[in-house]
Amino acid sequence: MKISMKKLYSVMLLMTVQIPFVYSQTCIEVDDDTDWGSLNQYILDLDNQGGGCIHILPNTTAGSNGEYQAADLVAALAFDYIKIHDVNNIKLVIHATITSNTASLINIYNANNISILGDKIGALKPDLTIAGDGWNGVVTRGTCDNLLIEGFYISDFPNKGIDVIGTDVQNVTIRDNVIQGTSTSKGAAAIGIANSLPTIPFHGHPQSATGLVKHVLVENNTLKNNRVGITVNKSNYINIRNNTVTNNSLFGIGLDGMEKNSGDGASHCIVSGNIVTLNGGDTSKSERAGIYMGNGASNNVVSNNIIRDNYYIGIYFYDDVRVDPLASQTIIANNQILNNGNDGIYTVRLYSGSIVGNQIIGNGADGIQLNDGFTWSITGNVILNNGQMYLNLNNTFTTGDDHGNVH
Repeated sequence: MKISMKKLYSVMLLMTVQIPFVYSQTCIEVDDDTDWGSLNQYILDLDNQGGGCIHILPNTTAGSNGEYQAADLVAALAFDYIKIHDVNNIKLVIHATITSNTASLINIYNANNISILGDKIGALKPDLTIAGDGWNGVVTRGTCDNLLIEGFYISDFPNKGIDVIGTDVQNVTIRDNVIQGTSTSKGAAAIGIANSLPTIPFHGHPQSATGLVKHVLVENNTLKNNRVGITVNKSNYINIRNNTVTNNSLFGIGLDGMEKNSGDGASHCIVSGNIVTLNGGDTSKSERAGIYMGNGASNNVVSNNIIRDNYYIGIYFYDDVRVDPLASQTIIANNQILNNGNDGIYTVRLYSGSIVGNQIIGNGADGIQLNDGFTWSITGNVILNNGQMYLNLNNTFTTGDDHGNVH
């Protein structure tokens, strides 16, 4: 049974982020052995002129077809970091591989109208001989508006490939990147989106826990072989769509809070059209899943995803404490939840929501298991050939729990 999402989405009021490229008559080219100090000064100079663009080119000759060859993309700029602080209207296009020997390769702080483009050629990576646990590829901090991060190959950063954190960061697009190989240590992920941590200063700048990261679009990325593909903590109106998220050791996509028992989980988010496979292979962790939600995550929609062949649970929601029984309002609709190692859908203390129009087939344990819930509507699902019960209700009250389901 196919359920129209038009009505379901109308309650979310989620605006799709539209990020314009930054165009300017002032545009300069540098090659990849330009020192960091000069590059950062160019950024400041362009800001003083009202904005502009910088192209970082390999210090080699382009191939005869006008495209840069793989052999040309050599590591360089391993001296400092690219500093985009307190500037506006900057477009940075990287046509080379850049290797960092410091904690974060590209730093964006208190900046607006910024485009960081790899053009599907640029690559970012750390110097693994000295890389520390907190190293990231691209980071945001402070107050930022209207950012685009697009077209990079980002690999092997110990913490996060892209880390969007700040006191007031909004209207961010992360698109068409390939991110792999972030570490298995706590907190590591290909893409992280979260409110800032006030106890950790950012390159000498104090941070505040007030405000939220909001209105972020994450689309068409490939995220593989990380601890986590995408993690969203204490942030609102995040749109995660059309990504391929595979072989991440803990979970593929997570909507969560900053800390356990915090009740400040991500809210008003849409997770749709993603392919989420082969995640959760770390058997030492309990929250491993294709898609994980918890710690007060509320008013979220998970729809039209393919969630299959994950090692443990397909969609997993766990809350230590739920203060408001009617706050969660989670919608799980029109997903294909297939051949996951344990339950197709498993929830603990998720008190209200709808499971509508899903195909839940061939999972290793229950098709759906709800624990300590309150008001659930379970309608129009195809729930077949799962290892145990098609619907397992433990201390959970449902409405329409067997209306139009095929099982």
